Amino acid sequence: MPIHRTQEESVAVLTLELGRSNAINGAFIEEVNGALDALEGDAGVKAVVVTGQGKIFCVGLDLVETTALEADALAQFVDAFDAMFLRLATFPKPVVAAINGHAIAGGCLLAMSADYRVMAAGKARIGVNEAALGLSLPSASFEVARRGIPAASWTEALFEGRLFEAEEALKAGLVHKLAASDVVAEAVEVGKRLSAGSPKAVRVLKADLVAPLVASVTAHREERRARFLGCWNSAEAQARIGKVREQLVRKPAGQ
Repeated sequence: MPIHRTQEESVAVLTLELGRSNAINGAFIEEVNGALDALEGDAGVKAVVVTGQGKIFCVGLDLVETTALEADALAQFVDAFDAMFLRLATFPKPVVAAINGHAIAGGCLLAMSADYRVMAAGKARIGVNEAALGLSLPSASFEVARRGIPAASWTEALFEGRLFEAEEALKAGLVHKLAASDVVAEAVEVGKRLSAGSPKAVRVLKADLVAPLVASVTAHREERRARFLGCWNSAEAQARIGKVREQLVRKPAGQ
């Protein structure tokens, strides 16, 4: 089962189980959107927790699959990839990320799309390292990063592409709290707290809070997509991405 759903009273827990690293590809996006469709219409669900498996929350783009796409398919994938983050950011119920392990690049953006982030204490790392690959960010990806990363940490997090360990991420403001024990259990409690008010009021307030994000995503979607694809197709980015892809291809299964 690519996404395992459990229920903790009024909070649904979605555990991503899409391969050992939860790399984002077409199947990943389809599964996430399908799960959100079901949860949006479920009156018994007042909040959603999203988590990963083992030591991985999500490692970002599936570079093996994505680098094999032709130009038109790549552009369509970028739009779907970006729309997933906007869907999470605008989901009409509170969303809590239970960051159980590494949340890198698109995995960090997935966490940033949530309203609240709880991270497991330890050596797992979180960050947006697209600059290290020679990439910019599409529109929704950029906006969820800008919303989730405090302004004081923008240059370090985005220009340098620093990957923060849990304690560092808390200090830099990338996460709201560290879990003392069970990251999912603590995230569920946060979900209960955030959804304790009137569902209608929460829905309206959230829509108002994310309205500036939505407006900016819409206004800049075309130009940011073009810039991202321009970066992706550059010789520099292809060389950087190629090195990472080769490491992934050579890496034995199960590691």
